[in-house]
Amino acid sequence: KYPRMWRGLGEIMCRHDDLTTLMEDCETPVANHPAMHAVYDFCCEVNLPVLVHHNSERTDHEDDGKWTYKWEVEDVLELWPELRFIWAHCGVSRRVFERNHHEMCDTLLSRYPKLMM
Repeated sequence: KYPRMWRGLGEIMCRHDDLTTLMEDCETPVANHPAMHAVYDFCCEVNLPVLVHHNSERTDHEDDGKWTYKWEVEDVLELWPELRFIWAHCGVSRRVFERNHHEMCDTLLSRYPKLMM
């Protein structure tokens, strides 16, 4: 009905601080959830960027240079190489931070040309 009206989709809230903790006994919303596949297919089909909030790490993590949830985002980027994926806040939140986070971001941005942060 409104062709070319939309410029992007999101912000889709996936892993996010207390939201993830509150849903530990439920189905956690994650970027690579099968329910998101049709969304990503559509965004690729019409060339819409998708903005996703998805923490890169647990909120109770140690500053160890490992990102518990990063693979879930990478999974999406591998399966949809043409998807214009905007990773909100670079996977950081008020309770998620790693000292070398910028290095992880640089590596991903170099590996996935359609990724934006």
